[in-house]
Amino acid sequence: MKNKFFLIVSLVIFLLLGILIIGVWKMGWFRPSPEEVPDRRIEMDKNMKESIFNQISENYQGDPAPFITVNGNGQKIYAWENIETLLHRSPEDMEIADYSHT
Repeated sequence: MKNKFFLIVSLVIFLLLGILIIGVWKMGWFRPSPEEVPDRRIEMDKNMKESIFNQISENYQGDPAPFITVNGNGQKIYAWENIETLLHRSPEDMEIADYSHT
């Protein structure tokens, strides 16, 4: 009789501990705080930004074929041929200006 009582009490305790641990886990107590999460953005200094801007300006050859136009009613008209041509180009054939104008 004593063994059954201790078995039931220990099972209830383990069940409650399991619920507590899952609850704490779901609340995010074990996740790193936003201050601890590393910033994965690429930081560019002013010289790098100016260099990229100058390269885009030097290689600018006018507006590329439009991908979207807006008619008189304000509806967007997609130029699917131009979009498909851009998507089928290989990364080696792309210029920085192609990325900045799309």
